Amino acid sequence: TLRSEDEAVRWLTGPRRSFLVLGNDVFPALNRAYRRERHLNIPIADASNSNLFVAVSDLEGRPNRNPLEPWVQSVRPRMRHPAREPSVFENTYEYIGYDLDSNGLSYVPLGGSFKVTFHFHVIADATRNWQLFVHTDGQGPRINGDHEGVGGRYPTRHWQTGDYINDQITVNVPLTYRPGVYTVFLGFFDGGDRMRLEGGDHDRDNRVVVARVNVR
Repeated sequence: TLRSEDEAVRWLTGPRRSFLVLGNDVFPALNRAYRRERHLNIPIADASNSNLFVAVSDLEGRPNRNPLEPWVQSVRPRMRHPAREPSVFENTYEYIGYDLDSNGLSYVPLGGSFKVTFHFHVIADATRNWQLFVHTDGQGPRINGDHEGVGGRYPTRHWQTGDYINDQITVNVPLTYRPGVYTVFLGFFDGGDRMRLEGGDHDRDNRVVVARVNVR
């Protein structure tokens, strides 16, 4: 039994080939500690059980089964819609662009859905555990999408300087809404506080204007 994240990282980065079984509850914190040491996600040999992962010191050429691999990276991701000018949240999170998946269509049908992937560069460690809010405003009541970072799998308290974070949300458009242009806004909040924004395309409510989506 290892009593801390630092002990676990030393175990996995020591001179001998080592294995470690870790629970899903400690996985995000341990992944953060491993990234602090190696700038990589923990090498996971087996993630077939959603509650227990098997980490290994050396994957010996096998693929990393770490479920955070697509979402937490050390290099800038490719994206179809990079921001013309980055928006910076309190010198902590830099919004750099997005991708949108409308199921292969050029529009979103009423009663349908679309996925938005937001891309961030972490330029400083946060002092609070911020959550993300997503507002989709259009021809009907606001569609809210408040959530923990990376769908709850990697909350912002684990994000650290240098990380590139990809955060995805699915927006469902009710069949009872009307056709038109829907605007997707993004921001960070903690209770009643919002992170202040500088630069880029944003409004006075500290929301990035991410995308405009045609719904019909």
